[in-house]
Amino acid sequence: MQFIIYGEYVNVIVKADATDVVLDDTILDQLYEIGKIEFNSANKKSLTELNIPDIYTYTDGKKYRIIGIAEYALYECDLIASLTIPDTVTFIEKYAFDKCYSIPDLVIPDSVITIGDWCFANCTSMESAIIGNGVKNNWNRRI
Repeated sequence: MQFIIYGEYVNVIVKADATDVVLDDTILDQLYEIGKIEFNSANKKSLTELNIPDIYTYTDGKKYRIIGIAEYALYECDLIASLTIPDTVTFIEKYAFDKCYSIPDLVIPDSVITIGDWCFANCTSMESAIIGNGVKNNWNRRI
């Protein structure tokens, strides 16, 4: 299966048991509803820790796999001090974590191929970043 992301073709391995989704406010609300995270889109700015699950089962009984992080998904969530990105994520869109001032360390898994412009802009507490080998675009322009 192929997805078109910003005009480029990206190959994604798809297992028949889960539907691929991109982390955005709708998915945040679903994860909150089923107890996987302790915040929803309305109160996400109070978030201090985020462990993004790779796969989750929603109340409809279907499984969903998080393959990307949407543009502005966690914009101005300035209290996040701990962030875990699963290896199912293949792209992070622009400004996804802009103004998340409290993220001290960042680990981007090898599965991530594309990082959008300024996705970690204004993350002023960041002291270290480990970037996976999968990233194909110019990381230096992305902070």
